[in-house]
Amino acid sequence: MEETTGPLAQELCGRPVALVTVDRPLFLIGDEPVIVNIVGDHVQHLPECSMTEEQFQQKLKRARKKGRRRREVRRTLHMYPTQPRGITKAVEIVMPISPRTLLVLGPAAEWDGAVVRDRVCGAEADELAAEINYRIAEYSLDMIVGRIDDPAFRAFAIPEPAPILNICGATGAAKDVVASVPVRLRPRRLDRRTGRSGAENVVGTSGSQ
Repeated sequence: MEETTGPLAQELCGRPVALVTVDRPLFLIGDEPVIVNIVGDHVQHLPECSMTEEQFQQKLKRARKKGRRRREVRRTLHMYPTQPRGITKAVEIVMPISPRTLLVLGPAAEWDGAVVRDRVCGAEADELAAEINYRIAEYSLDMIVGRIDDPAFRAFAIPEPAPILNICGATGAAKDVVASVPVRLRPRRLDRRTGRSGAENVVGTSGSQ
């Protein structure tokens, strides 16, 4: 565990910290609460990713023709997350820590230890919350948490579940399994009644949108 957390802590501690507060409780949170913002495509494809099945079969045929002894022909399979996850490549890391406040870690740089505080109001706050809440809902695997007295939370359209992983350089059943949407991915809203049994426990599910 220390081998993983040590470098991660070093990476995060080297970033400037800001707290962004809005004038009303607008932010949702889910079971995947960290938003990673990067520049460009978060996927770094390999040269083999562009190889088609037909090209691979041709490669096999050429290997067979070169001699009677069977030569080993390898194919690289590139598996990657469909959402940005690389902390080290992030220009910004954002996480809601309350319905009104975001914790923002900026680009890696020398940090003097001072926490910058910013306040966003009105239409600008609504725009910021819309972007953050969509990303939170898009990332969530099982639950999205908000305030029971928030009509916008109850009316919020949960995005359709999407694959967590994708794979290059393969076709057929293996790729279908990796790139499929796990059946347990069904985000739901939770409110303060969580823990009660029956339908009262769930305010709404993505299937009802």
